[in-house]
Amino acid sequence: MMTTHSLLFGERSLTTVAALFGQAQDARDAAEHVVRDAHLPEKRVKVLGPGVPGVERKLEPEEAGIVHTLIKTHVALGIIGLIVGLLGGGALVLGGVGWAAASPYMTVSVAAAFGAVGGMMLGGLVSMRPDRALLDTKVEEAVEEGRWAVVVHPVDHDEEERALDVLEHTSGEVVHTL
Repeated sequence: MMTTHSLLFGERSLTTVAALFGQAQDARDAAEHVVRDAHLPEKRVKVLGPGVPGVERKLEPEEAGIVHTLIKTHVALGIIGLIVGLLGGGALVLGGVGWAAASPYMTVSVAAAFGAVGGMMLGGLVSMRPDRALLDTKVEEAVEEGRWAVVVHPVDHDEEERALDVLEHTSGEVVHTL
């Protein structure tokens, strides 16, 4: 059976956990703790700070996955919207609503089109990931102010919880996406 994750998202890491630090050494120490104590691979734990190139890229490490998410959310939710529109238009016709019954093909066609467009708009909202944009902005602003960040890209809820637990013990400022 296909899960919602695979139906809508092309990324392996759907959440991001970040902790902010005033000193580079504190951030490096926290990153080591995450790798060692939370048992996460080094490649999914990044230390970002002033002078570190590609901060934006390191915040979004799965560019190909993001493209797949854009496609999947629009197609899947567009099809679901189409089906909902067909069912809604059919219900209006079968329910005997005067204007719908007078032009059943037009009613069902228009309802299906509106459903598909509405589904694709919802797909756009889901793929925009406003929660991730807020985290990215907070980390980028901190780096611009001369602070340091440890950014973790867990691939499941268990990894997320372990990373949060370790980082909450090393930093007073931990942020994460939904």
